[in-house]
Amino acid sequence: NPREFEDMAAKVLALKEDMKGIKIVPIEFEKDNDDNHHIGWITTASNLRGRNYGIQEADHLKTKRIAGKIIPAIATTTAAVAGLVTVEFIKIVMALPLERFHNTFLNLALPVFVLGEPRPAERFRIHDDLSITVWDRWEMQGGPGCTLSQFIEYFKETYKLKVNGVFHDKAMIYMPMFSGHQKRLQQRQVLCGVAPH
Repeated sequence: NPREFEDMAAKVLALKEDMKGIKIVPIEFEKDNDDNHHIGWITTASNLRGRNYGIQEADHLKTKRIAGKIIPAIATTTAAVAGLVTVEFIKIVMALPLERFHNTFLNLALPVFVLGEPRPAERFRIHDDLSITVWDRWEMQGGPGCTLSQFIEYFKETYKLKVNGVFHDKAMIYMPMFSGHQKRLQQRQVLCGVAPH
């Protein structure tokens, strides 16, 4: 949802001001000190993930035993990936140009750390005046309402396009292959006022 993304971006930018002057200091992972709650946090986080994906949960002692064997993975690869993803997310929030973004391939066992620049999305020409990428969508701007039939006709006349489906969020409004949808063609919908994105 673009509005939710804009709200989230505004909150992140507001935090940027609050973070000035704060020094971040890494904490060393210690599995044998229960007062620091490191194992408690890992147990909770891993069990929440387990519930989401149907993975068997582990108690505090089992988590401590497992964490003792995979400290290098927790402290290195996972941290590197999380950090790299966060850096790219900040670039999105700051609306930086495409050439400032990076794809990263890393293998800490070798070690290999390769940055690459993503290419712009391939554009597909629909007709002389219109080209799109797989990331583009047609977004409806609310209007006085028109029939679905008028909306489809608008696309035919304005963009020389055949409408194969109309959706709102996750709801299917119209698919020509479904005979039950034909009666929707004359129903009034809030669809007029179209803007490509």
